[in-house]
Amino acid sequence: IRVYEPAVDRLYPLSAIDKRRRRMSKWPRDAPVTSTKTIDPAVNTCRERLSPSSRLEKQPTLFSRGSLMQAKKGAFLSHCCLLLVFILAIASPAPAQWTPPNPVAGIQQQADGVLFTLKSGVLKVQICSDSIVHVLYSPTSSSPSRLDPVVIKKSWPATPWTIQSSDEEITLLTSRMKVTVTRKDGAITYRDLAGNQLVQEATRKLTPVRVNGEDTYRAESFVNIYGSREGLYGLGQHQAGVWNYRGESVDISQDNTNIAVPFLVSSNGYGIFWNNNSRSRFNNRFANYLYISSEVADVIDYYFFYGPDLDKVIASFRELTGQAPMFGKW
Repeated sequence: IRVYEPAVDRLYPLSAIDKRRRRMSKWPRDAPVTSTKTIDPAVNTCRERLSPSSRLEKQPTLFSRGSLMQAKKGAFLSHCCLLLVFILAIASPAPAQWTPPNPVAGIQQQADGVLFTLKSGVLKVQICSDSIVHVLYSPTSSSPSRLDPVVIKKSWPATPWTIQSSDEEITLLTSRMKVTVTRKDGAITYRDLAGNQLVQEATRKLTPVRVNGEDTYRAESFVNIYGSREGLYGLGQHQAGVWNYRGESVDISQDNTNIAVPFLVSSNGYGIFWNNNSRSRFNNRFANYLYISSEVADVIDYYFFYGPDLDKVIASFRELTGQAPMFGKW
């Protein structure tokens, strides 16, 4: 027989002396031993004689080992359920940050770059200059032609570059940078000539959607900046009072006092121009990953610029989209 005392949260065994005292008392033999708030060290037990009036006030309760185990098990299951709900609540806003691998099935070297045939879609890596790379991904076997009012430079002079291929990856080298495509998943890693990683586009995906009665795609690109302490700047004019967007999420859409420019520059010495005219988002809430998405797209289209000076990155962006005229001296 064991008695549970809530005040000290312990179980006390009834000794032989206590059992004898119980039989000699006026209580019925089958009466339960109730919980108390005092301890009798002589018999190592914990109980209290309650008068009829005090019984109604205090309402003592008898606890058994089985009931205690059931209570602990129920509390544990409740905590597990709350933890599961919390995890699902965190994961639900970003359902596409993980994408199944899209391995390289074939490669075709061209004059200005390499055309990769993936398990799903085609990927074109174009060498525009020694520091500018144009990436196009289409879910079909060819990239559709489309109007591009932002990019004014459509053709580029021939740039010397070489290609290196192994069982794991294909690397395109210019005089200033390296671009590596991994065969197993189609990830694109940008490095300087010393081999230091600048950034990696880990996955990309185009999901069929219907917007305003039109069949189109939702574009998503998952950029890996794990372990980097770089700052992220640009993206136009916004009213959040934030200069460094590391750890932030920015909505790229035109609005009153908000000017959307999907051009991001990094303190690591590179820039990314996300060439999409629809409502987009640069999401870096998880600081090790940059999640870029657009609500409407035919292809994934972006330009990568390498400096390493940010002046060089800005100059490359102006070369692509046009010179910004200076204000008059008045």
